[in-house]
Amino acid sequence: MKRNVALIVLDTVRWDRFRENAPRLIEKADTVFTECRTASIWSVPSHASMFTGKLPSEHERTTFDRNMSLQDTVVNDLDGTTACVSANIYASSTYDFSDSFDEFLDISNNRRLPEGEDISKIIRERDVDEGLGKYLSFFRTASEHGAPVKTVLNGMFVKGQNVFRELPVESPFDSGAEVVSRGIKQTVDSIDEPFFLFTNYMDAHAPLYPIRHYRDHSVPNTWDASNYGDGDIQFQENISEEDRQHIKNHQELYECSLDYLDRRVSEMVDWLESNTQKETTVIVTADHGENLRYDGDRNMVSHSSAMTEGLTHVPMLVFNPPSGYPDTYDELWSHLDLRDLVLNISQNSPDIPSRDVIPVEVLGAGEGDFDGPEEYLDLYRRAIRCVYRDGKKWVWDSNGNTWEEVGGDLLDTDSVPNTDIWSESLQDTRKRLKEASSDNEISSEAKDRLEELGYA
Repeated sequence: MKRNVALIVLDTVRWDRFRENAPRLIEKADTVFTECRTASIWSVPSHASMFTGKLPSEHERTTFDRNMSLQDTVVNDLDGTTACVSANIYASSTYDFSDSFDEFLDISNNRRLPEGEDISKIIRERDVDEGLGKYLSFFRTASEHGAPVKTVLNGMFVKGQNVFRELPVESPFDSGAEVVSRGIKQTVDSIDEPFFLFTNYMDAHAPLYPIRHYRDHSVPNTWDASNYGDGDIQFQENISEEDRQHIKNHQELYECSLDYLDRRVSEMVDWLESNTQKETTVIVTADHGENLRYDGDRNMVSHSSAMTEGLTHVPMLVFNPPSGYPDTYDELWSHLDLRDLVLNISQNSPDIPSRDVIPVEVLGAGEGDFDGPEEYLDLYRRAIRCVYRDGKKWVWDSNGNTWEEVGGDLLDTDSVPNTDIWSESLQDTRKRLKEASSDNEISSEAKDRLEELGYA
């Protein structure tokens, strides 16, 4: 490696809303990719595709197999130190994502100080759940941990988060950006250069609620996205006024979260460029976007069961690239080429890998059990593929539907272009991977985090 490379993933961030709410990063970027598309539309397959350069049907990390111990990735291509600081539950040691890196730091709301114990683990294992006894049990367990003071502080943070979410005031706690940024600084200060650093910020991911770090907004401090189920309004054109207000609140806080990430990550880009000995290139992108019933979302919410532009079209910014990079890259560009891009940058090459046909694929919902009307269950669980070619977009699903998307609308068509990308039908691929699936045993505290995020 001839220079450091930092890959920052903003979880659940769509390009159109980012473009309107992240002026600092866009102005600061040396190169803006205006037409970047993901390889899939939720965390597991998208992260695996970014690291391997392969589609989900090839790397086989899907809703049927969420283990993230990956072979043959961008990490293997590089000869420097590799490090990760991640707040994403899937891009974590829980799912063996840590196997690829020299240094790894897990971040979660239950473990804001990574040296301390995960508080949900202590809660699960304590033998007293009521009265003074539960607090004595907590302090006894904390005292036995290798970092007792930081474990106690983690407990105080968790208690504070829960209290503030019940009060009619903005919470002083963000969803991890502050801790992730601190973890990045600690990690970079402790490792040798050159390095490849990967990090994931989760602050735009549901559940959203008002925090004091947000810009001014009109959402009541008592509103919390976790109090509303989206299943009842998924896919449906006509919804109640109460649900419309819920969506309006969610949209407003989503855009506030993008502004907050803009401020936080802009500061981190400056810090990385100023506090490393070698030249450091920073790449900022997103693993996928988010449907929130904006125009073009086709009455959908969250990130499953669709190939809307709100899900597939994501930010892609490059800071301090090798000499020769353009100010703007306006061609369609795929995350499948991110692996080669990182390798080229690490060698001071200005070459931007590209392809004529951009494929996107999801082989089953990444969300938890569907809580909406039974008539929409097949839509929720379907597998979907799409391709972009020659300025057009085609979409097809495992239910036998095929469309051409024009201006956000799906128009029925009898066929899709022959691209030679897939040798196996969508239905056969989904069946093969489902039959080969195995249950990944995870800790109870990880299950708590997945439930909070809507994945279980």
